[in-house]
Amino acid sequence: MDTKDKVIAVSYVLVGTLLQYFIFIADVWQLKIITLFGLIMMLIGLSRLKTNLDEPGNKGMSLLFNSAILSIVAGLINFFPLTGILTGILFIIAYIMQIMAFVSLKQSAVIGVNGINGAGLLLGASIGAGFVNFIDLFPMTGLIVSFFSIVILIVSVFGWLKIQEGLMETKV
Repeated sequence: MDTKDKVIAVSYVLVGTLLQYFIFIADVWQLKIITLFGLIMMLIGLSRLKTNLDEPGNKGMSLLFNSAILSIVAGLINFFPLTGILTGILFIIAYIMQIMAFVSLKQSAVIGVNGINGAGLLLGASIGAGFVNFIDLFPMTGLIVSFFSIVILIVSVFGWLKIQEGLMETKV
């Protein structure tokens, strides 16, 4: 994978990450569509990143890929009324898969030291996102959810940029 391909793959993941947090702005159908589009972008980037990684890296990317698919399913279910709790549970399962993925990715030698640090940031962001998604199940928590979603989004962006740096350092 050359440098250009690495940048493009991480860019897809970054755009997908940014767009999937739009659902925390408001629960309207337009933002649900944007979130689904973001998850599809993330799938494209993850499938491109999967190539040329070592065993822990491939395991982590596969878990992230499956987590994104589960999130798409949850997002589609979210279009129907009275499915908020089911959607929330599916998203929490997806975040648990993300946590497992970033733990695995932290053990990958191919992503370099910066990438391992980025995986650590993403691990923290995933734990926080799971917590925020849990809190979002309860009424009158919108301000808390919005604030922490912005923090998680910023940490996620820096995490993926660190992984990109780490990939650039290695000759994969």
